[in-house]
Amino acid sequence: MTDTGSLILDTLALLGGGRGTPLNQVTPHLLGAIFWGILRFCFALLYTGPRNNTDSLLLTSFLILFVTEASMTINSLLHVTDTFVPELIATLWSALEYIGATGGRVLLSAAFLQIVLGQRDLTTRYLKVSLGLIALISLYDQAAPVFSDLGLKGAASFFSSIHIALLSPLTMTVLLGFAIARILSSLRKIRWPILMAMCCFFLESVLSIVINQPDSNLSPILAPIRGNLHLWAIPFVAYVALRVRHVEGQRLEHGIQSNERLEALGQLSSGIAHDFNNHLQIILGYTELAKSTGNLDSKLQLPLNRIEEAAESAGALVNQLLAFSRGQPPKFEPVNLNEVVTRLMPMLSRLLGPDIRLMHDLDLDTKKILANIPMIEQIIINLVVNAKDAIEGNGAIAIQSRSLSQHDPSSHTGEAGYERTQLLVGDTGLGIDEKTIHRVFEPFFTTKPVGEGTGLGLATVYSAVQKHNGTVFIKSEIGKFTRVYIEFPVCEQPALFHETTPAMHTLSAVRGETILLAEDETSIRDLASTLLQDAGYNVLAAQDGQHAIDIMRDYNAPIDLCLFDVTMPVLNGYDTYDCVAAHHPDTPVLFITGNTSRVAHVRNHLPHLQKPFSNYDLFRLVRQLLDEAATA
Repeated sequence: MTDTGSLILDTLALLGGGRGTPLNQVTPHLLGAIFWGILRFCFALLYTGPRNNTDSLLLTSFLILFVTEASMTINSLLHVTDTFVPELIATLWSALEYIGATGGRVLLSAAFLQIVLGQRDLTTRYLKVSLGLIALISLYDQAAPVFSDLGLKGAASFFSSIHIALLSPLTMTVLLGFAIARILSSLRKIRWPILMAMCCFFLESVLSIVINQPDSNLSPILAPIRGNLHLWAIPFVAYVALRVRHVEGQRLEHGIQSNERLEALGQLSSGIAHDFNNHLQIILGYTELAKSTGNLDSKLQLPLNRIEEAAESAGALVNQLLAFSRGQPPKFEPVNLNEVVTRLMPMLSRLLGPDIRLMHDLDLDTKKILANIPMIEQIIINLVVNAKDAIEGNGAIAIQSRSLSQHDPSSHTGEAGYERTQLLVGDTGLGIDEKTIHRVFEPFFTTKPVGEGTGLGLATVYSAVQKHNGTVFIKSEIGKFTRVYIEFPVCEQPALFHETTPAMHTLSAVRGETILLAEDETSIRDLASTLLQDAGYNVLAAQDGQHAIDIMRDYNAPIDLCLFDVTMPVLNGYDTYDCVAAHHPDTPVLFITGNTSRVAHVRNHLPHLQKPFSNYDLFRLVRQLLDEAATA
């Protein structure tokens, strides 16, 4: 070798203590133990809170490499000081060091694969194959002496024929080479420092193959460099770990901020819904009252119908607001998702028109989910309408269902740890850019022109999915496609929430019963009082809950029914009824609600009438409750 080449090798070997000295084996292992130990300690402090698979792989690999390098440091010192170690202990010690060194690098490589590619199934397979090969090589290393001790010379000779010192680094080279190739195929920026660290480990394995060749003259020259390569990898590993922690922290902070923003908007929409429902109830109620007038001019019939239709459409919009703000008590029951999709297909086809093909691919093995059917239908319809708006000209929309196991690799919404039923709605539309995709579930956010979108469609979808304890994920490419993945937990128990309303039956005649009405909105109170009095009931009208209690105390005759608004000042409807029930426990009640999100607990076991309601619905429920109380 030339003097220049020797000088370069000597320079590269400085970190390892230089070539040709016994301490050359001690120094790199000691430095490695120090650096890996510092990494493990620092990142154990940084990685607080719940840890995902990547965090666990990184921290475990740091710990294993620290322990291995510390063990190699002690072993090297024993050789330098010529300390005697029993052969059996030395053999086991060497095997454990090999398993630790290779296992630590494999875990680190798996963490890198997970960071760059995000494919849990690939990472799992890589770990299984790698750790399996390491275990086989470790057993192989001990096979020749074991067979020799048993007197099986042929088997011992066979296992001795392949040089273990070459097989081990060769296997590691192949495993690292595979990981490098997969990481190199990614376009993420984080891949570059990862590739630098991986290349250091890869070159370390390659040098081990060269050094362990029989009669190799390069061993004294290359051994120090090989010992230093893993040290050069540590700064890149530290940078990657810091970067991953920083990104995860940003995601967590962004998620918290998004949740807070959605919560605030939910409260705003809840307040809007409550007040808007009151106004709609006045419009609908008085419109129906006007239409029921016998001498109504025929010219007014059409305008009144249009007013009624507009109010009902506005009521549907308010229901979306209430669904987002979680203000309505939904009824959940075991539902077959395939049946819901099949039932909606004809309507969805008519909705899309001739230019857009609607396809469905339903997994017949999907299990039932605990769901509210109207909300599931609303999810599907909103997603299909959104997909339709994203398609210009001809296109296609696909609806698919799948049954996912506990750790199904095809899941797009994370590791759930339980069985799920997946709903996929995909389209061949314009796609969503990365900046917009993070805001699509925000209420009132829309990319459509003014007047063409409310921004509540996907917000309603998000809220409905959350109510079902599900998860939602959007994947999109500009100009190619958008796919919305929703995963619902499989139904394992009966429904937990029910909205109880009286059963339909033949209505009897009014018998002049007394109704205690409590409603804080003057127009609604006057409307309900007028309607009920015209129908033949005796109505005691109160402007709030406390006023209703005062009326009840001063009224000497029995009260047949309480008709209370849920949300009122001074005393809400629930607390007012508690006071009534304390003295008259058999008195039935019907709650009127525009929004129940302002109360701590919705009393789903009691009948509710959702605003805006028709005059007929009011008469029907009042009559049914009075008849049931009379026959009880």
